[in-house]
Amino acid sequence: MIKPKSNKLSPIQERFCQEFVVDLNGAAAAARAGYSKTRSHITAHELMKQPKIKNKIKELQAKTAARLEVTVEGIAREYKKIIEANIVDFLDEDGGMVNLKKLPREITAAIESVKTSSYYDRKAKRVVNVIQFKMHSKPQALDALGRHVGLFEKDNQQKTVNISVTVD
Repeated sequence: MIKPKSNKLSPIQERFCQEFVVDLNGAAAAARAGYSKTRSHITAHELMKQPKIKNKIKELQAKTAARLEVTVEGIAREYKKIIEANIVDFLDEDGGMVNLKKLPREITAAIESVKTSSYYDRKAKRVVNVIQFKMHSKPQALDALGRHVGLFEKDNQQKTVNISVTVD
């Protein structure tokens, strides 16, 4: 008699799922869960093909999203901030940098990092403070948002919504 496959996860499979949602790195998750480190990438690939593993990961991700109050709209709004950012938002009338603390969060959300340094200018006989900031990648945000809303479906076709209307 053939025993039907169980939809229940083994403890190591459960641990793999828990570890996977940490960083979405299958090989690292497999190794941390206790699978062989030398075969972790192969094991992760095999595990990720199993519907029960996929379902558990989706369940864990949904729980995390609910706890963090993460929504599709919220993520899209953050991408939109990056896409709409403009260097002019960070400059005053004289071309100098404005105080970042005085800018709204919608604008500063586009900044990836800020680096400050100073040096002594011998000619001017004074210390010069330098502030550099790096913006998040617009092309990356555009691509991510496009994928997020389904603009890059297979065969370059837009997602469509079918609506049935019955008129009496």
